[in-house]
Amino acid sequence: YDLAYSPDSNWVAAAASRSNKVVLYNRSAAESEESEESAQTEIVLDAKLYAIDFSPDSTQIATADLDGYVRFWDLATGEEVGELDNGQPLRGLAYNPDGKSIAASISGQIIIWDIASQQQIATLNHPGALDTIVYSADGSLLATASSENTIYLWDVNNDYALLPNTLVMTSTPYS
Repeated sequence: YDLAYSPDSNWVAAAASRSNKVVLYNRSAAESEESEESAQTEIVLDAKLYAIDFSPDSTQIATADLDGYVRFWDLATGEEVGELDNGQPLRGLAYNPDGKSIAASISGQIIIWDIASQQQIATLNHPGALDTIVYSADGSLLATASSENTIYLWDVNNDYALLPNTLVMTSTPYS
Protein backbone atom coordinates (compact mmCIF):
# COMPACT_ATOMS: atom_id res chain seq x y z
CA TYR A 1 0.00 0.00 0.00
CA ASP A 2 0.98 3.60 -0.54
CA LEU A 3 -0.74 6.81 0.52
CA ALA A 4 -0.46 10.33 -0.88
CA TYR A 5 -1.96 13.76 -0.26
CA SER A 6 -2.21 16.26 -3.12
CA PRO A 7 -0.21 19.50 -2.75
CA ASP A 8 -3.45 21.53 -2.85
CA SER A 9 -4.89 19.36 -0.03
CA ASN A 10 -8.02 18.51 -2.07
CA TRP A 11 -7.17 14.86 -2.81
CA VAL A 12 -6.15 11.84 -0.77
CA ALA A 13 -5.10 8.72 -2.67
CA ALA A 14 -4.55 5.18 -1.46
CA ALA A 15 -2.79 2.57 -3.56
CA ALA A 16 -4.55 -0.73 -2.99
CA SER A 17 -1.83 -3.06 -4.27
CA ARG A 18 -3.77 -6.27 -3.78
CA SER A 19 -6.60 -5.08 -6.01
CA ASN A 20 -4.41 -3.11 -8.46
CA LYS A 21 -6.24 0.16 -7.98
CA VAL A 22 -5.90 3.68 -6.69
CA VAL A 23 -8.75 4.99 -4.57
CA LEU A 24 -9.03 8.77 -4.83
CA TYR A 25 -10.99 10.78 -2.32
CA ASN A 26 -11.87 14.38 -3.24
CA ARG A 27 -12.23 16.44 -0.06
CA SER A 28 -13.83 19.40 -1.88
CA ALA A 29 -16.58 17.21 -3.29
CA ALA A 30 -17.11 15.51 0.07
CA GLU A 31 -17.46 18.83 1.88
CA SER A 32 -19.95 20.20 -0.64
CA GLU A 33 -23.52 18.98 -0.93
CA GLU A 34 -22.54 16.22 -3.36
CA SER A 35 -23.04 12.58 -2.47
CA GLU A 36 -20.33 10.46 -0.86
CA GLU A 37 -20.06 8.42 -4.08
CA SER A 38 -19.08 11.46 -6.15
CA ALA A 39 -16.26 12.23 -3.71
CA GLN A 40 -14.57 8.87 -4.36
CA THR A 41 -13.03 7.66 -7.62
CA GLU A 42 -11.15 4.48 -8.46
CA ILE A 43 -8.45 3.96 -11.08
CA VAL A 44 -7.91 0.29 -11.92
CA LEU A 45 -4.56 -0.83 -13.32
CA ASP A 46 -3.63 -3.96 -15.28
CA ALA A 47 -0.58 -4.63 -13.11
CA LYS A 48 0.32 -4.77 -9.44
CA LEU A 49 0.58 -1.23 -8.11
CA TYR A 50 3.54 -0.23 -5.94
CA ALA A 51 3.63 3.56 -5.60
CA ILE A 52 1.69 6.77 -6.25
CA ASP A 53 2.45 10.49 -6.21
CA PHE A 54 0.52 13.64 -7.09
CA SER A 55 1.81 16.18 -9.59
CA PRO A 56 2.89 19.45 -7.93
CA ASP A 57 -0.06 21.29 -9.54
CA SER A 58 -2.51 18.65 -8.21
CA THR A 59 -4.01 17.93 -11.66
CA GLN A 60 -2.58 14.43 -12.08
CA ILE A 61 -1.55 11.38 -10.15
CA ALA A 62 1.27 9.10 -11.25
CA THR A 63 1.40 5.37 -10.55
CA ALA A 64 4.34 2.94 -10.61
CA ASP A 65 3.66 -0.74 -11.27
CA LEU A 66 5.14 -4.22 -11.47
CA ASP A 67 5.13 -4.13 -15.29
CA GLY A 68 7.65 -1.28 -15.20
CA TYR A 69 5.38 1.61 -16.17
CA VAL A 70 4.91 5.04 -14.71
CA ARG A 71 1.40 6.02 -15.74
CA PHE A 72 -0.07 9.51 -15.52
CA TRP A 73 -3.78 9.95 -14.74
CA ASP A 74 -5.90 13.08 -15.06
CA LEU A 75 -7.69 13.72 -11.76
CA ALA A 76 -10.64 15.51 -13.40
CA THR A 77 -11.47 12.60 -15.73
CA GLY A 78 -9.70 9.57 -14.24
CA GLU A 79 -8.26 8.86 -17.70
CA GLU A 80 -4.69 7.80 -18.40
CA VAL A 81 -2.90 10.68 -20.15
CA GLY A 82 0.61 9.27 -20.57
CA GLU A 83 3.12 6.64 -19.60
CA LEU A 84 6.83 5.97 -19.27
CA ASP A 85 8.12 2.44 -19.88
CA ASN A 86 11.04 1.24 -17.82
CA GLY A 87 10.72 -2.48 -18.59
CA GLN A 88 11.50 -3.47 -15.00
CA PRO A 89 9.24 -3.52 -11.93
CA LEU A 90 9.08 -0.12 -10.24
CA ARG A 91 8.91 0.22 -6.45
CA GLY A 92 9.00 3.91 -5.53
CA LEU A 93 7.88 7.11 -7.22
CA ALA A 94 8.39 10.82 -6.60
CA TYR A 95 7.61 13.96 -8.60
CA ASN A 96 10.23 16.67 -8.53
CA PRO A 97 8.45 19.72 -7.03
CA ASP A 98 9.15 21.65 -10.24
CA GLY A 99 6.81 19.23 -12.06
CA LYS A 100 9.27 18.73 -14.90
CA SER A 101 10.74 15.40 -13.86
CA ILE A 102 9.82 12.28 -11.96
CA ALA A 103 11.96 9.68 -10.19
CA ALA A 104 11.17 5.98 -9.96
CA SER A 105 13.05 3.25 -8.15
CA ILE A 106 13.89 -0.26 -9.23
CA SER A 107 16.11 -2.79 -7.52
CA GLY A 108 19.39 -0.96 -6.93
CA GLN A 109 18.69 2.02 -9.21
CA ILE A 110 16.78 5.26 -9.46
CA ILE A 111 15.60 6.38 -12.89
CA ILE A 112 14.90 10.09 -13.46
CA TRP A 113 12.73 11.06 -16.45
CA ASP A 114 12.01 14.39 -18.07
CA ILE A 115 8.21 14.21 -18.26
CA ALA A 116 7.72 16.42 -21.35
CA SER A 117 10.26 14.61 -23.55
CA GLN A 118 9.73 11.19 -21.88
CA GLN A 119 13.51 10.75 -21.88
CA GLN A 120 15.60 9.34 -19.06
CA ILE A 121 17.84 12.14 -17.82
CA ALA A 122 19.67 10.22 -15.08
CA THR A 123 20.21 6.71 -13.81
CA LEU A 124 21.55 6.52 -10.27
CA ASN A 125 23.14 3.38 -8.88
CA HIS A 126 21.87 2.99 -5.36
CA PRO A 127 23.86 1.28 -2.61
CA GLY A 128 21.70 -1.53 -1.22
CA ALA A 129 18.14 -2.58 -1.93
CA LEU A 130 16.00 0.48 -2.56
CA ASP A 131 12.65 0.93 -0.80
CA THR A 132 11.44 4.54 -0.81
CA ILE A 133 12.26 7.84 -2.56
CA VAL A 134 11.18 11.44 -1.95
CA TYR A 135 12.22 14.93 -3.06
CA SER A 136 12.78 17.79 -0.63
CA ALA A 137 10.13 20.52 -0.80
CA ASP A 138 12.44 22.85 -2.75
CA GLY A 139 13.52 20.05 -5.13
CA SER A 140 17.22 20.43 -4.34
CA LEU A 141 17.62 16.99 -2.75
CA LEU A 142 16.37 13.48 -3.44
CA ALA A 143 16.32 11.17 -0.43
CA THR A 144 16.34 7.39 -0.83
CA ALA A 145 15.86 4.73 1.83
CA SER A 146 17.26 1.23 1.62
CA SER A 147 16.51 -2.01 3.39
CA GLU A 148 20.05 -1.78 4.79
CA ASN A 149 18.72 0.83 7.26
CA THR A 150 20.25 3.80 5.48
CA ILE A 151 19.00 7.02 3.93
CA TYR A 152 21.05 8.54 1.12
CA LEU A 153 20.83 12.14 -0.08
CA TRP A 154 21.38 13.09 -3.74
CA ASP A 155 22.16 16.65 -4.87
CA VAL A 156 19.69 17.38 -7.68
CA ASN A 157 21.41 20.61 -8.72
CA ASN A 158 24.78 18.87 -9.04
CA ASP A 159 23.77 16.12 -11.52
CA TYR A 160 22.30 14.04 -8.69
CA ALA A 161 25.66 13.61 -6.99
CA LEU A 162 25.51 11.34 -3.94
CA LEU A 163 26.21 13.41 -0.85
CA PRO A 164 28.69 12.00 1.68
CA ASN A 165 26.24 12.13 4.59
CA THR A 166 24.47 8.81 5.10
CA LEU A 167 21.79 8.58 7.76
CA VAL A 168 21.61 5.30 9.65
CA MET A 169 18.27 4.20 11.07
CA THR A 170 17.53 1.80 13.88
CA SER A 171 14.86 -0.06 11.88
CA THR A 172 14.08 -0.97 8.27
CA PRO A 173 12.20 1.73 6.30
CA TYR A 174 8.88 0.95 4.67
CA SER A 175 6.47 3.48 3.22
